[in-house]
Amino acid sequence: MHFVRHLQAGLVWVNLLFLMSVSTMPFSCGLLGHFLRNRAAQEIYFSNMFVAAAFLALQWILAKKKKLINEEDVLASRLMGQQIMFFPIALATGMVAAYFNPMAGSYGFILALLALRIWQRKWHRKQLANPLYGSGANL
Repeated sequence: MHFVRHLQAGLVWVNLLFLMSVSTMPFSCGLLGHFLRNRAAQEIYFSNMFVAAAFLALQWILAKKKKLINEEDVLASRLMGQQIMFFPIALATGMVAAYFNPMAGSYGFILALLALRIWQRKWHRKQLANPLYGSGANL
């Protein structure tokens, strides 16, 4: 919410849904902690995290669409948007991997997150090398 300048009713409702999904995380984390090698515990954990990440991504999309994002630092805003969009993808990878092998869920999540982060660092270096970076014309 650091980049959001103003709030609107729709954004507040999506934020409340996000916070509701966050409030169930202690249950899914506790379940995973007690039954680490159980497929159902892995799926519940990754599903809960995916729903929270999806609501967070929806918040970002709504704020961008309604032009509520502070664009003073365009590159930082884009980097934050990319990071927010990475989590649902990585968590979906973990959910799929956990379906086939319960212990593979965490590894799938970590590998997807690392791959997306490496891509983001390359993208960021390319943007910094761009001579038009200062004007934001090519961002």
